[in-house]
Amino acid sequence: MDNFLRLKVGNLEVDRPYIKLVLFVLGDTPVHFELIAPEDAGKNLESKLREFEKESAIIYEAEDYKGQEMSGLCDIVDLEVAKDESKAPALYRISGKLKMVT
Repeated sequence: MDNFLRLKVGNLEVDRPYIKLVLFVLGDTPVHFELIAPEDAGKNLESKLREFEKESAIIYEAEDYKGQEMSGLCDIVDLEVAKDESKAPALYRISGKLKMVT
């Protein structure tokens, strides 16, 4: 199922093992994503995405599990980060949406 998953936002290319979901939907936030990463990688992903959340018109490239691709300019919206410390190492669960800049 996840033969293709890819997500690049600005200069951040998410390593494939950390991508849980890239989903394309209709509307002004056509790219939804979910990531899961262990502590150090999760901290890095959160930090970079929080930086980009403050910016506008960021270049992105995404590919879903079907191999369909989208790219363009976006703003990051609805960014949520949950840190699960029930086991070691802690896991970061990150989700968000890419809003098209038109």
